[in-house]
Amino acid sequence: MTTVKREKQRKHLSAKYVWIVSAILLVALALIVCGFFFVREHSDQHGGVDFEQIQDELVQELIDRQGEYDERSIVLSGTSEATAKRLADKLNATLRITSDGSFATLTLPEGVSFLDIAQSEEYLSDLPRMSIDYQARICEVVEEDESVNGERSPMRPQYTVTDGSYELQTYLDYLNMQDVWAHTQGQYVTVAVIDTGIDTDHPEFAGRISEYSYNASEDKIVKDYTTADGTYDWSIIEDEQGHGTSVAGVIGASLNDGEGEMVGIAPKVTLLVIKADCYANGAFKRTSDLVFGLYYAIERDVAVVNMSLGGHGENYFEEPAKLAKDSDVLVVAAAGNHGSAYPIYPAADENVIGVGALAAKSYELADFSAYGPNTDLVAPGEAIFTAKVGGGYRSVPGTSVAAPMVTAALALLKSDQTYRYATNEQIKEVLYASTRDLGAPGPDYYFGYGLLDVYALVCGQQGTVTFDYLTDEIDATKQLFIVGKPLQSVPEPTRDYCVFDGWYYDPEYNEPVNLYTDTFSADITLYAKWGNEADGLPYTYRVLDDGTIEILSYTGRRNYVTVPEVIDNRIVTSIGDEAFKEQLSLMEVKLPSTLRHIGKAAFYSCYNLRFIEIPDQVTEIEEEAFYYNSRLAYVTFGENSKLQTIGNFAFSDCYCLSTIELPKSLVSMNGSALMKTSSLKKINVHKDNEYFSSVDGVLFNKSGTSLIAYPAGVGGSYVLPDVTHSIGDYAFFGTKITSVDLNRVTAIGNYAFASASLEEIVIPDSVTSMGGYAFSAASLTKVDIGTGLSSIPKGAFAGNTYLYTITIPKHILGIGVSAFAGSGLEEVSFAEDSRLTTIGEEAFRYTNLKHITFPESLVKIDKGAFYGCSELTDVYFDEAC
Repeated sequence: MTTVKREKQRKHLSAKYVWIVSAILLVALALIVCGFFFVREHSDQHGGVDFEQIQDELVQELIDRQGEYDERSIVLSGTSEATAKRLADKLNATLRITSDGSFATLTLPEGVSFLDIAQSEEYLSDLPRMSIDYQARICEVVEEDESVNGERSPMRPQYTVTDGSYELQTYLDYLNMQDVWAHTQGQYVTVAVIDTGIDTDHPEFAGRISEYSYNASEDKIVKDYTTADGTYDWSIIEDEQGHGTSVAGVIGASLNDGEGEMVGIAPKVTLLVIKADCYANGAFKRTSDLVFGLYYAIERDVAVVNMSLGGHGENYFEEPAKLAKDSDVLVVAAAGNHGSAYPIYPAADENVIGVGALAAKSYELADFSAYGPNTDLVAPGEAIFTAKVGGGYRSVPGTSVAAPMVTAALALLKSDQTYRYATNEQIKEVLYASTRDLGAPGPDYYFGYGLLDVYALVCGQQGTVTFDYLTDEIDATKQLFIVGKPLQSVPEPTRDYCVFDGWYYDPEYNEPVNLYTDTFSADITLYAKWGNEADGLPYTYRVLDDGTIEILSYTGRRNYVTVPEVIDNRIVTSIGDEAFKEQLSLMEVKLPSTLRHIGKAAFYSCYNLRFIEIPDQVTEIEEEAFYYNSRLAYVTFGENSKLQTIGNFAFSDCYCLSTIELPKSLVSMNGSALMKTSSLKKINVHKDNEYFSSVDGVLFNKSGTSLIAYPAGVGGSYVLPDVTHSIGDYAFFGTKITSVDLNRVTAIGNYAFASASLEEIVIPDSVTSMGGYAFSAASLTKVDIGTGLSSIPKGAFAGNTYLYTITIPKHILGIGVSAFAGSGLEEVSFAEDSRLTTIGEEAFRYTNLKHITFPESLVKIDKGAFYGCSELTDVYFDEAC
């Protein structure tokens, strides 16, 4: 009986414990669930976010950049309707939000600024959601003369045009229009122009401005407003600044209308004008107005949107640009006029077609034109004769007028029934396939896919190339091409254990394809050639003291190489000296993100290498690292690059390198790094670099007191700034410059003007120091030496074969070793009161001297001073000598 009782008690207690444990678990679960929602709701406050740091950074940015943003506007990007409404109520602000609720602005009450909000502790937890509504800028540079002169190219459109000033539209000669207007003029297509508005009374646009045009700053649609006489109130989109009218003129000025003076590229399109408030200086008051404008254009289902504007910083256009792509609305934007690869938006957005600008009447990139991620293709961008506010006309430069050429050309294509409902990807494929290749072969860093070719785009005969990979691992792919045009995009396949060795016309590999050169006239199949990679890893390497890997050599034979980030479970941090030296077949190499160091002559004479992207972690590029990479077209550094040193001759003799943008981290470099880069037109440096600055594409130290490097591809004359007191080593080596005013320079470095095209030089009295071989192998015919120098240094004028005479002034005490060796000297004279004491070894070796009279001050002539002077017959010594 006791046993039974105890058993009952045990069962009772077990049930009791089960109930207690269950209750505890339920409470815990409830707390967890509540806690989850609490944390999710209040994660900004309790999720470890450093609000004070966010506040400090935001306040500092608002103070530093006052005048560059709308002080009463706050942007909410990637938001929700509920969040936006809550913040609007909290701030007593006016809310404006897109229909999908993802983008909004809060307009603060009168007398309240964003800075006030940012400095208040009350809104601390809301600051991570808030962004500054910066101004954006039109992409137009200083206005040019009203007329355009010069010889016309033979590519004039093949169409009779009666507009009075049509002859001034010389830029049309570079677009290969042919008889496009006989096929289409853009009818039935609507183009949105997001800009400063339009001159609604200008005869070029009569009857073709949509009543659905929109004022994005005031949120007004024209058709919703009428005047007293019952007509539409067009003043809603009236252009006070002028930029939008000029852009619209390039796109859609009327053709042969009996009143206008010019013709647009798509003269029968409908213009949906979207106006945003803009200051007279070309700064849009709020980027958010432009974003709302883009959303509106997409809602109206236009064919193409033109945005000849842009801004740095956060990309507020990312979401609407993606929506445009998904809606098959093409967005075209100006690349910008900052002459660098620094990204501006919307042009740099992956879903936007960015357009760079060519210089007037040439196929060269305009000095002001941006490139890199901003540019997918180019169009003429200088001397663009177009419409002007007030019913007139003007000539405008800038990527602002290059972009609408592409917009208009796409409108012509979309007017074709075949492409009216095509996807953006299909349109881009034919656009890029139709371009005229410029710069380095194939798509490149400066010209993108090349120059807009309107006829090839709209009327060009198309074909299909099939890429047969001759393996079951990769399915065959197809690509559109334009008859008579080389392919602008070519697959570069990879396989494990096999090496891709190029494309061939036949599967037996008898006839290789010349990439970016060969053209096709009918559908064709190309065949991939594969080779077997050597067994094992195609690198030799060593383990460094820090346990990481340095590549010592490449033993493979791939044209396209990806250097691994990890070898033998150790990260790769260094490319060793001469590791890829003279790998002549190497066309592309992808360096690992773990890389920190590129050694001496690492890629020496890889003359088929076309571009190189330097990983952010690289801190040093040693001397001659990319020496004589003759086809290297561009070098890129990331925004977060840590590069500090570029060694001597690192990119010397890279003949195709036309622009380089140096990173903000760079500390050390001299002119030899870019020596004999004969296509180099501009050297840029990141705006935040503490050691270097770029003025008109010339590299100086930050204070401007020393000129570091001059672009080798730039000729003509140059005057050094007043503040510049020294010229660095190799600064003008091999440049095309023909004359230079040294102004107030006091020091000239080694080889500073060696091999330059310099014809005459006046060395001013201010120069007291000059390095060896400073003017060697130049093109000098005349030299004047100022009073500041006491000697002529080693090799200073050696090899100047056109220098026939020289007068050595009285203050020169010595002539250095080989100072005039190998020059064309026939006569040397000395000032009457010369104080010359020494002539160094081989000073006049192998010159054409016929006679010489030494001054009485001379006490020493070193060995071989006149060796090889076969015509020297008369030598005179002053009696006191």
